[in-house]
Amino acid sequence: MDEVSSEELIVIGGDGTINEVINNYHDEKIIYLAKGSGNDLARSLALKSENIMDLIKSKKVKYI
Repeated sequence: MDEVSSEELIVIGGDGTINEVINNYHDEKIIYLAKGSGNDLARSLALKSENIMDLIKSKKVKYI
């Protein structure tokens, strides 16, 4: 686990949200918290659903 830096985008949303971010922020590090209704990307990557506030408070993320 690594600490979140101020140069990373934290994206909270679903497939449409992450699609927009990826297409518009090419050179940024992105931390993705899947909270959409479909979450096909999260399911495909086997991402776990986290409590957002606990994750943000801990400043810890798992890079995949």
